[in-house]
Amino acid sequence: MYCYIYKKNEKNNAEYERILSRLKEHKIDGEQKVVENLKDVYSASIEAVEKGFKTIVAVGDDEVFNMVLGAVKDNDLQTVFGYIPLIQHSPISHMLGISDSKSACEILIARKLEEFKLISINKAYFIDKIAIKLGEQKTKNGITSINVNKSFTLKAKPNEIILHNVLNTDQVVTAPIMLEAFRPPIKVSSRSSFWNFRAKLKIKSSLEKMIKLKANQLKIEVYDQDIITNNLLIRGHSLLIGKRIITINLITKKHRSSRY
Repeated sequence: MYCYIYKKNEKNNAEYERILSRLKEHKIDGEQKVVENLKDVYSASIEAVEKGFKTIVAVGDDEVFNMVLGAVKDNDLQTVFGYIPLIQHSPISHMLGISDSKSACEILIARKLEEFKLISINKAYFIDKIAIKLGEQKTKNGITSINVNKSFTLKAKPNEIILHNVLNTDQVVTAPIMLEAFRPPIKVSSRSSFWNFRAKLKIKSSLEKMIKLKANQLKIEVYDQDIITNNLLIRGHSLLIGKRIITINLITKKHRSSRY
């Protein structure tokens, strides 16, 4: 039995109705849950899992898809998840081999399954990437502390940090998380020497103001304000990333291309 979760949007309502007609032709229209906001998306997904729906499909944008996956609490290969994007230039739909809503319907009909890894971020999970907005600190000397693999701490000025889940790419994975920060650190404390630390971070150039590092686990702490993420409803002063990795089944296009 299929369950479709759609976050209501006036400009997409007509397209949603066309999608339902297409799915009905192939007898996979199932039950529809039309909700008003992201919190309701999460609640509807929890309810769908508890009711035992075997296929749960997010209809909308990447935020909706991430919230639907938020219902997953453990390795779950019995429930299958799908995605019908109603936006252009969606990184997640590209990862799944979906070009638009029409191709998404064709992929659902073909029902090719592939296992994907989700990485935990506090009590939620992310499949692709997540931007963490640090904003401006309330205190003049406010800093962001990033503890990497429990071995060294990077302290940086407030900015945006992007976390990538690299487990679902075709590249050789040496660590599940890649972090990008768009300003160089202002202070570093490490058990290793500065030069070893510098090599491990693979700093591209001080002129580019970009650092990249790979890690198994990260802990991000911000003082005097909440951390805001772009894809998940997570707020607080601390984020723990990578404590758990779980596996789910997604409907995807066969022979999907690599994102990198």
